[in-house]
Amino acid sequence: MQFTAYVTAIKSKNPDLEIGFYLSARLFIKNVNEGANSTWFDFCKMNDVLDFYVIEFATFNECCDEFLHSGVTPLDSTDPAVMTLNKFAAALKQSTIAKDKVYFEFLISPTPKREELENLNHCVLSYNEV
Repeated sequence: MQFTAYVTAIKSKNPDLEIGFYLSARLFIKNVNEGANSTWFDFCKMNDVLDFYVIEFATFNECCDEFLHSGVTPLDSTDPAVMTLNKFAAALKQSTIAKDKVYFEFLISPTPKREELENLNHCVLSYNEV
């Protein structure tokens, strides 16, 4: 894998440098069974060279009325199209990613609906306006 060779080369020049990898929780669930697929990641190899992984939940589910009160990271759902924390937990358990190197990123600020983006100045969105 070229990626692991690249990270190894960087670390050989900068041994104190910590290198991590940023992943989407949504794609993590969708690709958990793709370990042997060349389009996904071989965590067995990556675990040896990476210091940490950050898994983001900002793109877990698109903000819509369904998630107005529960947020875009629901614990569970009867809708199979909805990404849930339970689905993510099962995917994480099944994955070969080094669990002791995983960190999670959850947004605490509101996400506007796409059709409202043009009406909002980026700077006006804050946690205080929830």
